[in-house]
Amino acid sequence: IADYSSHVQNNCSASSGNNNNSSAVREEELDSLREENVSLLMRLVDANQQIESLTSLANNLQQSLESRPEVPTLFHGTYNFRRKNVTELSQLISRYLEDKPSNIDGNKIYDCVRSCYNDLERGF
Repeated sequence: IADYSSHVQNNCSASSGNNNNSSAVREEELDSLREENVSLLMRLVDANQQIESLTSLANNLQQSLESRPEVPTLFHGTYNFRRKNVTELSQLISRYLEDKPSNIDGNKIYDCVRSCYNDLERGF
């Protein structure tokens, strides 16, 4: 420091005789930081355990997905469902009842179902 005497008079607590006070404050701060460190370490351990658990779950789901039997494709891009192939229509509806792919138009499926119902009503 270029102006040592000014520094000692204005800023330096070491020369003012407050060493005991300053030391106590530092000890309290050190204890606080140690407690916070322990708390953070415990949180880190918990987070690592959660990561391991989720990784294991993801691996199990991936294995079950890979071991899933091959399911034939029911929709080939055309909506040619009539009373002669109502079974395929019902299988398509039941397979994608809760999770419909974006390439299937629900309105067109409804029209196919309505057509089958109308044929049934007419006695075809």
